[in-house]
Amino acid sequence: MTNSTYNFIAASHTVDRKLYKYYSNTAYAIDSIKNKRIHLDNPRNFNDPFEAAFCCYHYSRQQIIDTKKNIVAKIHKYISRSYQNAKHNEIFSTMMQYVINVQWRTEEKQTISSVVEQIYSEFGEVDFSFDDFCNIIDQGFLLVDPFLHVDCKISCFSEVKDSILMWSYYAQSHGGVCVEYDLTKLNDNTHLNNQIIKNLSKVQYSPIRVDNLYSEPNEPYFNFLTSKSDVWSHEHEWRVICETEEEYLPFDCISSVYLGAKFNTASAKYHKLIKAVDVYDSLKVYKCKLNSEEYKIDFEEIYDSEFGDLFRRNIELSLNTKKSHSKIG
Repeated sequence: MTNSTYNFIAASHTVDRKLYKYYSNTAYAIDSIKNKRIHLDNPRNFNDPFEAAFCCYHYSRQQIIDTKKNIVAKIHKYISRSYQNAKHNEIFSTMMQYVINVQWRTEEKQTISSVVEQIYSEFGEVDFSFDDFCNIIDQGFLLVDPFLHVDCKISCFSEVKDSILMWSYYAQSHGGVCVEYDLTKLNDNTHLNNQIIKNLSKVQYSPIRVDNLYSEPNEPYFNFLTSKSDVWSHEHEWRVICETEEEYLPFDCISSVYLGAKFNTASAKYHKLIKAVDVYDSLKVYKCKLNSEEYKIDFEEIYDSEFGDLFRRNIELSLNTKKSHSKIG
């Protein structure tokens, strides 16, 4: 991880609080605890189809041209890495002119195939097939869609740990895990941690889609990457957003672990989770409890790594009691 590169996309500000991350897959939660890192995902995989997509009809021709240049540059990098051919600069000179001059209209889709074929025919002998070239070109011409999805990676957090809705659809219907991260623990003056804590972004909610690609100069993409419909406002979301080839981001600031009301503490996955927790000097595990009077979630401490042996004996005693009752039955 020492040579990893993370280009963070956010407004420059500092967050000083605890945030929570819900996990449907307990194995991911255990990985985060054990390896002190968080998973980064492409927003196209999120459950909201509007994620990381801005409406191109909002923008000036110059902004569109600049964005097309950026996409073509990424395709150029891809071909340069995948196909070592002396003619690739000539190929991209031709491609650049064509892509920049394409009008931002859906009708252009009908002409793409014939134009791509014409461009390919002008290259002469190359070491990649027409189908390969079409597949590469397709990445650039996603831009003829009225929406552009930005190529970045995001990890999401919430300000709340007791949301009934979020436990329902992000934590395996209350059978998953929620991990608490104390951001003050990242304030250790290391470069990466300083970058993380300064670039955590608070999501803004609105019934109207953002109409500006730039929130401030030199901060491309920030506005719509941190804007969501107000139907999600109950999530109180924060995000780490970055351009990177890495799948994980070091994130050594776990402070507590919460198990859903339906989490099975007699299962093997619970023992794996406790084993991961035990590497910490003092990390508490709580279990959700349904309040008997109101529609809300309470929490009961069930494990403390500082007193692991004592808690472990209580767990074993509980398991043995259940087994003896089962035999009697």
